[in-house]
Amino acid sequence: MTRRVLVMRNGRLVRDEATGAIGVPQMIEAMAGEAAAALSAARPPAPSASAAALVTIGAPFGTAGLTLHAGEIVGLAGLEGGGQPELLHAIRRAARGRRIAGITCGAKAAFVSGDRRGEGVFPLWSAIANATIARIAAGPATAWLRPAGERAEAARWLEAVRLPADRAGAPILDLSGGNQQKVLMARALMAEADIILLDDPTRGVDVAVKREFYRLIRDAAARGKLIVWHSSETIEFLECDRVCVLHDGAIRRVLAGDGISEDAIVSSAFAEQIGGGDGRAAGGERRFRRDWSAAAPVLILAAIFGIIVALNRSVASLFGIGLLSGAAVPLVLVTLAQMVVIGGSEIDLGVGACAGLANVLSATILVRAPWAGALALLLLLGAYALLGWLIQVRAMPAIVVTLGASFIWAGIGYALQPTPGGSAPGWLAAASAWSPAGVSSSVVFIVAALLGGLALNASRIGVVLRGFGANPRAMAQSGWPAARIAMLRYAIAGGFAVLAGLSMTAINTSSDINAGGSYTLLSIAAAVIGGCSLLGGEITALGAVCGALSLSLIGSLLGFLGVSTDYNAAVQGGMLIAILAAREILRWRRA
Repeated sequence: MTRRVLVMRNGRLVRDEATGAIGVPQMIEAMAGEAAAALSAARPPAPSASAAALVTIGAPFGTAGLTLHAGEIVGLAGLEGGGQPELLHAIRRAARGRRIAGITCGAKAAFVSGDRRGEGVFPLWSAIANATIARIAAGPATAWLRPAGERAEAARWLEAVRLPADRAGAPILDLSGGNQQKVLMARALMAEADIILLDDPTRGVDVAVKREFYRLIRDAAARGKLIVWHSSETIEFLECDRVCVLHDGAIRRVLAGDGISEDAIVSSAFAEQIGGGDGRAAGGERRFRRDWSAAAPVLILAAIFGIIVALNRSVASLFGIGLLSGAAVPLVLVTLAQMVVIGGSEIDLGVGACAGLANVLSATILVRAPWAGALALLLLLGAYALLGWLIQVRAMPAIVVTLGASFIWAGIGYALQPTPGGSAPGWLAAASAWSPAGVSSSVVFIVAALLGGLALNASRIGVVLRGFGANPRAMAQSGWPAARIAMLRYAIAGGFAVLAGLSMTAINTSSDINAGGSYTLLSIAAAVIGGCSLLGGEITALGAVCGALSLSLIGSLLGFLGVSTDYNAAVQGGMLIAILAAREILRWRRA
């Protein structure tokens, strides 16, 4: 397909050849440079058959038992998504004493991750503190620490990985990526584990650091350590005694000794990709779990409502449903507001107070001077949008900004109305009393709010909002204005909060600035029960609404059971914990 091949290394052009004048080995040598030289050194002899067996791998990770011995370097290769990191983490859990199907591990394991920020460094600590944490954590909980001794021990291992001595006491984030990886390797070596698990440790580091890692890996294996190594660079597997090629989560082929080469590894990976199963069974299982997770909030709501109906059959009527759902309208709207913010990987601690202020404004100013009241509500909405701008542009934590804003909303509410009172505007009271075809207005409002949430999530802007929650940098690089999207996110959340305040006025025909306070934490709980991820990027309007309705019905359920509603909060909290525990069990079984 090409006429020329240009090879870059370390920001420089190192080869410029016609396509037919350079082969794969030459390209690899040009790309890897010194790393290739390090890997081309004679491989130390493989461990003897009498070496201690430390790990045994069987189904579902392999079709037959595979034993890994002390002193071996075993690579985990395959195409991306083949299950290499999953197998590595399964060995890690088995080494901690967890029962993992298909994995038997008889030794302690240390772990070195290539994801320094996510799984490696403690960002506020020094290099020495980062190196010693595994050793300290493995000791007795009541043991006294000897800082001088720990520093001396850390210095020995940091010197072994050739970290500059003057950098040992520096904050870990002041070090280059390569030096941070050296600290993580020193941590693993200090742990005195018999197994060292490497999850792409040389990712994103320069050639010189890679050469140091290859030396450290060889030295560790020579001391009798079992090295299990996953890498995204196929050339690195030339250092291994054996290479396990994975596909669809299982070992399909094992290469050993002289059978290990770039071509053999790549060919094996693609052969398994072409010849492997279509994964429909696994995909069906994943779809089942996903569908079950999505249906869980609906099933929980149905279960609670079913118990209430069993206790009092008159509830199963339009009138009964209207009575039960009346108090749920504000919580449903506040939960949808919280859902929008959670979709951006943030939490809003001011949404309940905002709804309370909207309640006060609509029961006071909106009654006396409708135009002034409408303007006040629009100003509140604009102020809420500015919170998004402040959070994004000034890089301030949303949880802090919204908490501070909650005090502002409460202060304004107290200034306008020190004590509960006011009244509902005539049109708002009429809307609350509206009952089309015998259906309570509360049911209509909840259905309308649900449809609004579904429409938002299905829209183009809804996808963008979730995209910023999943990966804001990628969205910004795609050309989306981060500040404007953040303002839009909080404007939408503020809109739901204002509607919640209006519904509180309609239901209670009065206002109280404290009325929305309890909705803040309940909205977070409802969103989580509904399946929204606090990490952002994954939200569901149906789940959020079902979660809000479930929490709202707990009080009614306790009443029908003859239990004091003083236990309402305890039951709500217990339900949240039980649901989270069930999800964690499913996640653990899937892992």
